[in-house]
Amino acid sequence: MVIMGDGLHNFSDGLAIGAAFTEGLSSGLSTSVAVFCHELPHELGDFAVLLKAGMTVRQAILYNVLSAMMAYLGMITGILIGHYAENISTWIFALTAGLFMYVALVDMVSDCRFCIPEKQPGIFTKTSSHLKTSWSSSALCILSYR
Repeated sequence: MVIMGDGLHNFSDGLAIGAAFTEGLSSGLSTSVAVFCHELPHELGDFAVLLKAGMTVRQAILYNVLSAMMAYLGMITGILIGHYAENISTWIFALTAGLFMYVALVDMVSDCRFCIPEKQPGIFTKTSSHLKTSWSSSALCILSYR
């Protein structure tokens, strides 16, 4: 399940990178750097989960590399779609941004759901304030776009 989810996640990363390169070199490079900074800790976490699940180091590396290959498939798809369809990059960016936000917010909401106020006072307030900040910054980005 982790490998399949990571493969889909990597495909969307590649899709964003491919679409960014169709917009221009600087857009593609900045998106690539952002995705790299996002993916490095994510892949290390996946590696740790696979080791904890009982895989050997070699198996965990192999499966991580295989799921990472989906980013290349996504990048090729993003470049092809961006090259042949006019103004599709905006929709690809919206889709991948939505996927990134969904994953991040699901992690935060699950933290809210399992916190016990008696044992961890303030954790619900802190987590819900992070959610509100995330939604507010997203709304500001949407409203200020063009």
